[in-house]
Amino acid sequence: MVNPVEQTLSLKRSGTSSRSFVWQMAATVAVWIFVIVLHWHNDGLWYQGDSSMHALNGVFWMDFLKKLPGNPQGFALSYYARYPAINPISYPPVFYLLEAAAFAIFGVSPFIAKGLVLCFTLLGSLYLLAWLRRFVAEEAGWAAALLLLQPAILMWSHAVMLNLPSMALGLASLYHCRRWLEQPGLGRHLYSAAAFALLATLTYMTTAVVVLLMICWVVLDRKLSLLLTRRTLAVAALCGVLLVPWFAISLKWDSGHRQVGLVQGAYPAWKLASWSYYLKELPHMITLPILLLAAASPIVFFLSQRWRKEMIFVYVWFVICYGWYSLFSVKETRYALLLVPPALLLAAVTLVAAIQGLFTTQPGRSSALTIGALTALLLIHIGVARRVYVPEITGIREIALAVQQMAPNEWVFYDGHYTLLFTFYVRAQDPGFQRGVVRSSKLLYATKIDVAFGLTELVASAAEVAKAIRTECGCRYLVVEKQQALESQAQLYLREALADGDFQLVKTFPIESPRTKEVEVYEYKGPVVRSEYEEIPLPSLGEGGVRRVKPYTP
Repeated sequence: MVNPVEQTLSLKRSGTSSRSFVWQMAATVAVWIFVIVLHWHNDGLWYQGDSSMHALNGVFWMDFLKKLPGNPQGFALSYYARYPAINPISYPPVFYLLEAAAFAIFGVSPFIAKGLVLCFTLLGSLYLLAWLRRFVAEEAGWAAALLLLQPAILMWSHAVMLNLPSMALGLASLYHCRRWLEQPGLGRHLYSAAAFALLATLTYMTTAVVVLLMICWVVLDRKLSLLLTRRTLAVAALCGVLLVPWFAISLKWDSGHRQVGLVQGAYPAWKLASWSYYLKELPHMITLPILLLAAASPIVFFLSQRWRKEMIFVYVWFVICYGWYSLFSVKETRYALLLVPPALLLAAVTLVAAIQGLFTTQPGRSSALTIGALTALLLIHIGVARRVYVPEITGIREIALAVQQMAPNEWVFYDGHYTLLFTFYVRAQDPGFQRGVVRSSKLLYATKIDVAFGLTELVASAAEVAKAIRTECGCRYLVVEKQQALESQAQLYLREALADGDFQLVKTFPIESPRTKEVEVYEYKGPVVRSEYEEIPLPSLGEGGVRRVKPYTP
C-alpha cells in the first residue's frame, strides 16, 4: 500500500517544485527584458561591417525566396552589384532564413534582426535554467538569469551577429544530449540533440564542436554502445546528408574564409599566444564573482561525491571548447561564447555545495540560503551590467535618409569604414530597387576579405579617381567619411580629387562611432552616366577576380 503521508509529502514537494520553476522562469524573463531596455536604442549594427552584412543577408534571402531564381549564383552577383554588402555563401543560412521570415512579416529593420538575437539569448538562458534544476539543484535555477548579465553575453546579445544564436543552439543540443545519456530509451532527446546541433552548425560552422563534445560525453559515461545503435547511426547519417549541400557550396564558392580562420589570422595554433588568448580574455567575458566560484570548483570535486559526475561533464565541455577555439588563428571573445555556460554551471555547483555543506542537517535552511545568495549575486550583476560597455553607431541612418531626399531614385557612392552599414540603410529604404550603392572599395580598390589579407589598387592618381567617377560610378552624390587612417592609397587620391571644382561639398554630418565623427556629402557637377553592367572586383572568387554583372531589378 502507498503510505498516505509519503504521498502527501511527494505531492507537496511537486507543487513547490512547479512554483519555484515558474518563479525562476519569470525572473529569467524579467532580467532578459532588463537587458533589452538597457540598450533599447542600439540597433545592433555596430560591429565593423559584419553586423550590417548579417542583417542584409537576411534581406537577400527574403528576396531570393520570393523570386526563386533558376541561377542562384547569378542572382546573388546581380544583387551584390546593386547592394554590395551581402555575403550569402560564407556563412550558413539558418539565422538568415529566420531573418527573412521576420523581415517579410514585420518589414526590413535592424531592430527586427537584433530582436532575433535577443530571442536566442533567452532560449539559451531557459535551457541553462532547465540544466541547473535537473543536474545541480532546483534552487540553483535562480542562477540561469546570470547568463544574461555576463559581459560577453550582454555585448553580443546587442549585435546582429551569428555567434550568440549558435551558442544558444549549441547549449540546447548539449542539454538534450545529457538527458539522452540519462535516459537512453527516450529517443526524443537524441532527436532534439541532433536537431539542435545541426541547426547550430548551420548557423555558425565552428559550433560543430558540440558534436565532438557529445561523443566525448558518451565515452566518459561508458555508453559507447549508444553510438552504434541503428537509431543513432540513422540520425547521424541524416544530419550528415543535410550538411553536405552547404559544405559543397561553401567549399566551391568561398573557401577564403576557412583559410583565414585557420592560418592567416594573428594567432596561428603553433604560437603560445594562441593558447593563452582566451585565458586572458575570460575576465572580459565573465564577471569576477562567477570566475572565482568556478575556480574554486575543484574543492567541491574532491570533497563531494554528489556533483562529481556533473562536474566532469562540465570540465570536459570547457576544456574541449577552449582547445577548439584556440586552434583558430582569428580570435575574438564572440567566437568562444560556449565557454560562458560551463563557467556558470561550475559557479552554481560551488555555491550550492558550499551552503549545503554548512547546513547538512537543515536542508530547508540551506535551500533558503542558496536562493538568498543567488538573489544577492543577481542584484550585484544587475548593477554591474549597467556599466558594461556596448558599442553603438548613430548618424549613418540619418545620412542615408538625407541622401534619399536629395536623390530619391539615384545611386550613391560611399567611401569609408561604414560602407556596409550605409548600404543596409539604403536598401531598407528602397523596397522597389530604384537605388543602389557604389563602394569605393570596388570602384577604386579591392580587398580579399580584408586589407590584411590582400589589397589591389585600381587607380594610381587623383586624375584616375575623377575619371572613374565620371565614366564608371554613375553617382551624383558621394558620401565620404572624414577618416584619420585610410586603408588604401586610392582613398587618399579620392580626397585629392574632391578638391577639384567638379565636386561641391553639400553638407557635413556628425556621427557617433569609434572610427570617425564626421561624414561629408559631395555633389558631382558633371554629367552622370551609368552603364547597364557593373564590373565588380571580387578577388576571393578567383578566375581573375572580376565579374561583369547587370544589377538586379525585380
